[in-house]
Amino acid sequence: MTYLFQMLNGIGLGMLYFLLAVGLTIIFGLLQFVNFAHGAFYLLGAYLTYDFVERGMNFWLAMLLAAVIVAIVAGAVEAILLRRIYKLPHTFHILVTVGIALFIQEMVIILWGPLGAVWRHRTG
Repeated sequence: MTYLFQMLNGIGLGMLYFLLAVGLTIIFGLLQFVNFAHGAFYLLGAYLTYDFVERGMNFWLAMLLAAVIVAIVAGAVEAILLRRIYKLPHTFHILVTVGIALFIQEMVIILWGPLGAVWRHRTG
C-alpha cells in the first residue's frame, strides 16, 4: 500500500514538473526574456494582502491594493533595471532577475520576519 501511494505521489509530482516546464518553455519562447523574479513579486503581493487584512482592511480591497502596489514596484524594476538588459544574452537575464528575487525575499524577511505570518499569528 505504501508503494502505491509513493507511486501515485511520484506521478502527481511528475505531472506538476511537466506543467511547470511546459509553461516556462512557452513563456520564455514567446517573450525571449528569462524572468526568475515573478515568484518573488507574488510573494510580495501575498504578504502585503495579509498585512492589510491583519490591519482590518476588507480582503478584496486588500488584494486590489496589494496588486496595485506590486504592479508599481514591478513597473519601477522593469523601467530601472530590466530595460537595460533586454538585448543582452539570457545569462544576464537570469543573473539580474535572480538577484531581484533574492532582494525581494530578503526584504520580506526583514519586514515580516523569517518565520512567516502564519507562525506569528498562532503564537502572537
